[in-house]
Amino acid sequence: MNTVSLLRLPNNQMFTYLLLGISTYIVANLFNLNVRSLPYIQEIMHAAIAIGLYINVADIEINSFKKELKQIAAVLIFGIPIKIILPGLALAWLSPSNTKIAFLCSTVIAQIDPIVTSQSFKNIKFKKRSQTILRSWSSFDDPVTVLFAFYIFLPISQGNSFNFIEYFINHILIDILVISGIYFTHKNFLKPWYKSVKDAVITNINTAIIGFIFIYSLLTSSFLVPAVVGLFIRPFRPSITSNVISGIACFSAIIIGAFAANSVIDWQSGLILAISMLVAHALATQVLIKESRYNKLKLMFSHQNGMTAILLTIGLEVSGRGLSNLLPITLPAIILIAFFYLLSNHIIGLKQVSDVADNKE
Repeated sequence: MNTVSLLRLPNNQMFTYLLLGISTYIVANLFNLNVRSLPYIQEIMHAAIAIGLYINVADIEINSFKKELKQIAAVLIFGIPIKIILPGLALAWLSPSNTKIAFLCSTVIAQIDPIVTSQSFKNIKFKKRSQTILRSWSSFDDPVTVLFAFYIFLPISQGNSFNFIEYFINHILIDILVISGIYFTHKNFLKPWYKSVKDAVITNINTAIIGFIFIYSLLTSSFLVPAVVGLFIRPFRPSITSNVISGIACFSAIIIGAFAANSVIDWQSGLILAISMLVAHALATQVLIKESRYNKLKLMFSHQNGMTAILLTIGLEVSGRGLSNLLPITLPAIILIAFFYLLSNHIIGLKQVSDVADNKE
């Protein structure tokens, strides 16, 4: 790893997303465009979320995932609630006018963006174990936060009481049955048969299954099924999934720019949410991750929001639930968090260069 690569500013992709967002914002302002009125915008956002969740999970290295399962389970079961509850409480306390949507805002930005996470591995040296934990954290917190957002805090933000039994039966149980059926069929019927057919046939059948899952997800607004199926059905080459994710990221940058043009940004609430989220992530990492102090420090500075947070924000805004005040808070929080971590990762990169130089002397 050389000094030049560590001194780089955000990669070209991030500049592209930024440029797309700003350009769309300017165009939407100039022509007074309101993308909220576009037909099928909600369905488009749900489809983008489902596809993004599937690909992010499908990128996880299974053997490493199994090896670090206990550590990963700890950060998912305890780390995500910490990153939702603490910022939500802070926002509700310091910005009382946003109490109803405080936990919805914190849920939207509680996830770690897997695209930016993958990029950070190119610029900062992580141990393989730390990479596995962070990749899994950034991939699996997406479906968890999506479920929290749509099925728990969205009803609460509307003043509806949350009925866990009804929620479990109508959403989780049905999804579990669908996942179980797909897994059982794939393992006991398709995989043994695959041994006698060509690879092209296997790819086509698995692709058809994924297509069915996306249709099911779109019709039912289910986000758990595509995420879990990504663990065992993976017909697509990494180059294809990488291009799809880049396309969705560009789309999310365009759509967030267009939505921002019709919103009044609440920088004060966004700052409260950003700072409290940084503290919550540092606390979760310190308590739950068993690593050296230096590796913990690098993991603490690896929470960056991006595609999923943007898609979630827009998906919730267009849900017809009157959540036009969501984006004015989450957007500045996303920007501030990204700026902080870009700066901190730059400093960590410089520290690594310094350490390498000292070791050579």
